[in-house]
Amino acid sequence: MNSICCRLSFAVALLVTISVSCVSAIEPSDPADLPAPITHNSSPNVGSIDELGEGPVKPDPYRWIDDDPVTPSSRSTVSSYATFIDDVDPNDILERPGVPVGWYSALELTAANPRLSFRQNSEGLLSNTFPDPIAPTYAPLDWTVMPKFTLGYRRPEGLGDLSVSYRFLFSQGSTAIPQFVGGGTGSGSSNLQLHVMDLDYSLTDLFPNDLWLVPRQMRLTGGIRVAGIQDKTSNSGGSVLSQSASNTFVGAGPRFALEGLYPISSHRWTLFSKFEGAGVIGNDRQSFSQSATGANNLITSGSASNSVTVGVPVIGLKAGLNWLPDWGGGNVKMSAGYQWERWFFLGTDTTSNNELTIQGPFVRGEVAF
Repeated sequence: MNSICCRLSFAVALLVTISVSCVSAIEPSDPADLPAPITHNSSPNVGSIDELGEGPVKPDPYRWIDDDPVTPSSRSTVSSYATFIDDVDPNDILERPGVPVGWYSALELTAANPRLSFRQNSEGLLSNTFPDPIAPTYAPLDWTVMPKFTLGYRRPEGLGDLSVSYRFLFSQGSTAIPQFVGGGTGSGSSNLQLHVMDLDYSLTDLFPNDLWLVPRQMRLTGGIRVAGIQDKTSNSGGSVLSQSASNTFVGAGPRFALEGLYPISSHRWTLFSKFEGAGVIGNDRQSFSQSATGANNLITSGSASNSVTVGVPVIGLKAGLNWLPDWGGGNVKMSAGYQWERWFFLGTDTTSNNELTIQGPFVRGEVAF
């Protein structure tokens, strides 16, 4: 019995000694060695330090081109950032390089060379007065200046900008008409008026890549276009005292544009290309008149008009060079290049179809304020 009690006492003492030794081995001797308590915090870490500089890292904005945001950790490896701006501010990563936010205005001047494919024929509209239809000759239009005014507001954090622009064009021309229908040599004069207003919403985003044929920055625009075009021609000569035809179109419809920027040498110089398209639907009114001298010097006059609803497709191309001057503080941008624009199916009916082409070099200045 005593032997059993002694053995039990020895076993208990051995277990206690082993337990104490294990606890002593696990427990740190220094409170600093204790692991940090685990906490659950759903709020983002907005106080972390960006690898490109000190300051809190903001969340990346919504990107409409792809779902792979340019984060601060990967941004330093994207050459497009270094191309567009020299010093990257980590606190402003929500803004697009070279795109200041706030209000801005722009003036664009185009040395325009308008050409109208004038194919208007009165068909039977004047048959009650003149048995033969008239198809006046359209004189080539002169070069002119087409100004364009723009006012817009860019929203911060890459949320796009809203702008309204207005441009107009006036041009006229004159020509001699050999073997005029009235006998002998006649003369012709013509004029053209164009008024266009665009209300647009645009999104600009980086498009990082290593292919020089692919743009580094993309700009997508969608909006509404309101347009009015009027052209008129008058001929005279011989027995024909006056002969005229005019076409007036007023309409509205959707428009879109896609622009790409290609940096060269430094962020202050970039090449750009732009494609624009629109579909304008409206009323087109054609008018014809003629006054001629007949037998016994009797003057006969007649006029008529008709209206049709037409859809006018419009396409345009623009390419050139952007320059961000040092003295502009990032708020001034100058551009120069060449543009081409085509308006189809103006005045379309059974015998008439006018098409307008406008092309020429342009210069543009933009100021943010």
